[in-house]
Amino acid sequence: MKFKYVITFALLFIYNNSFADTKKNIEDFVDNNARRVISVLEEKISDNAKKEKLAALFYEIVDYEWIGKFVIAKNWNGMNRNQKNHYLEAYKKYLSNLYVKKFVDYNNQQYKIVDISNIGKSHFIAATKIINTWSSKPRVNVAYRIKDSNNVLKIVDIIGEGVSLLSTQRADFSSIIEQKGINNFLKILERKVNKDILLTP
Repeated sequence: MKFKYVITFALLFIYNNSFADTKKNIEDFVDNNARRVISVLEEKISDNAKKEKLAALFYEIVDYEWIGKFVIAKNWNGMNRNQKNHYLEAYKKYLSNLYVKKFVDYNNQQYKIVDISNIGKSHFIAATKIINTWSSKPRVNVAYRIKDSNNVLKIVDIIGEGVSLLSTQRADFSSIIEQKGINNFLKILERKVNKDILLTP
């Protein structure tokens, strides 16, 4: 019986140490990439040049392909190869436009990593606060869902004040596809990318 307790304790110790290491890696990932974004925003270059640099960073740290497949849900399996390629390319630009535009509005906000939690299947939530000392809403809660694939970390969801990108887009996209069909959805998505506006049903 004592041996059983020793094994249980040993496994718990290994798990806690492993999570501590992973937690540190995730904190470093969030912190380093936040600093990289801020560094671009503080450069004395044009807004278009900033957007290009921020888009490249976004594509590097966000798993837009995983997100794209998730938000289109069961419709992915019903698409042919050309439709899938067309969709992923358009979605990549759509998602980048959506968030790069928000980054460009930077005005010396500060950030703080509040907590890292394990939600299973190598997915973690990094909770942060964006601090705007000059704003009527001085603290904004933003969380990042981060996927760990063989020690490669990627963001797979952005949750602002409790509102999940994954959940919102999945509902919106499903509604449009149900009403318009896949081909029309792809045309709408591409038009929205070109006009840089939000896609809603």
